[in-house]
Amino acid sequence: MFGLSVFQLVMVGTAGLLAISVFWEKLTEAFSNINLPSVNHSASTDSLTEIVFSWEKLKDSCEKKGLMKAVDELKKIFPLLVIKDGEK
Repeated sequence: MFGLSVFQLVMVGTAGLLAISVFWEKLTEAFSNINLPSVNHSASTDSLTEIVFSWEKLKDSCEKKGLMKAVDELKKIFPLLVIKDGEK
């Protein structure tokens, strides 16, 4: 494998484990600082108005960030929530 003997592969593997153990604290600290968005899994208890509000908020956020393809896909998924120009 890769032209290395078994002894060399064991040594490379051991060196990798040592390198990870040296930097383990920094790695875990770096990954713990990542903020992931929370997901609300209680959609079945939400009222229709809350669902519509959430959809509008998502659509508006996509528009503000210039994600027009995402906005178009949202309109395809929820066509009854789309308000045509001049209908408000």
